[in-house]
Amino acid sequence: MKWVSLTLIAMAGLIPASAGASVVYQENFDGGGSTNLAGLVPDVAPGSQTWGGATEFKANGFVSAGFAGIYLPFTPSPGKIYTLTGSFQVASGSDWLGLGFAGGSPTSVDRLSNNAGRGWLLAKNTDIVSFIGPGDSNGVFQSTISSQSPVGVVTTQTITLDASDANPANWTFSANQSVGSTSYVVWTNQPAGITSVGDITAIGLSASSASGTFTNLTLTAVPEPSTYAMALAGLACGGWHLRRRRRA
Repeated sequence: MKWVSLTLIAMAGLIPASAGASVVYQENFDGGGSTNLAGLVPDVAPGSQTWGGATEFKANGFVSAGFAGIYLPFTPSPGKIYTLTGSFQVASGSDWLGLGFAGGSPTSVDRLSNNAGRGWLLAKNTDIVSFIGPGDSNGVFQSTISSQSPVGVVTTQTITLDASDANPANWTFSANQSVGSTSYVVWTNQPAGITSVGDITAIGLSASSASGTFTNLTLTAVPEPSTYAMALAGLACGGWHLRRRRRA
């Protein structure tokens, strides 16, 4: 029976790797500066999904706009944990750039602050601000994270949507942000204010009286931890049956 035990151990060791994080979307912004990002398929996508939104966003990540947004379609599945990460630099003289999860049917003029945002962050010329809820005026203002200016330095924003519960009303957002070498915890397991799966329909980027350059954007999905436990339980059960058959 030693070979059975060794086989089960080996299979158990493979579970985190095979059931670990999968990339839903990845955009490297490695296109041309004269090519619009809108209409292009990201470097990694679950299908043939394309960017939709403002032509001010270019394929090389540059944007210069008064009011603009651009989005990728996305609907979360219960039982998973999603992490959205993006980096950019804000140019001098700008208001803000940001990224996050969005709802509704956002268009090119819908920034995350125009009722599209569900959980999102912005970095502006004077400070860093976070929001949960529809936009900023109708949503729940969470915090002004710092008064540190992100102009001219790399800003990385990470937002995690914990959709592991079967009931969307129990979903939460966590987030952190780094500006240069300084990191900030934004939220930790804050209620997402979601009532149905359809409340989140996209991930997106926004600009408000701003110019700057996005350098990467990634959305990953991880099965919630109980998935691993169920798989291990199945392996253990299989091993028990093998032992019984062997003894018989």
